[in-house]
Amino acid sequence: MFTKPKSADSTPKTLSMALPNAQKLSNGKGMMQAAPTIISSDMTIDGSISSQGEVQVDGHVKGNIIAQKIVIGKTGYIEGELKAKTVTIRGRLIGTIKAEMVEIETGANVSSDILHTSFTIQANAIFTGKVTHSKEPVKFEPAKSLTKEAAAKPGIKSVSTSSAKTVP
Repeated sequence: MFTKPKSADSTPKTLSMALPNAQKLSNGKGMMQAAPTIISSDMTIDGSISSQGEVQVDGHVKGNIIAQKIVIGKTGYIEGELKAKTVTIRGRLIGTIKAEMVEIETGANVSSDILHTSFTIQANAIFTGKVTHSKEPVKFEPAKSLTKEAAAKPGIKSVSTSSAKTVP
């Protein structure tokens, strides 16, 4: 009376699951962006971080960070240079910032020189440092290459416009 009729196909069914954040990860051009990197509050990193996407720091980082977006959470603490399109600070930073948009939120403690296009600081945030506006704050310069002359001479490690430095 209460039984289900059996289907003709008795093979096990597989579930196909879509990625729940697929729209968030898509950059609109059909390509997937990097997933956010999260440094949790119990983690300490001594070294530099580079990411194609977002980096969220809730722990401690002693080093430089380069990313599209950097978020320092309330428990986050960074000592180093930040380079990104967007930097949002809710925690603590000692260092420098080069970003198009910088937001220092309530409760943040920042000791930094900031080079920016857009700068916002909320009430009850602590800021010590220098703020400078720039149209291109995150201009990355390619590494200087050795000239043909310098590359041919043994012992020359780097070349500047005024002189060549040699290693004995």
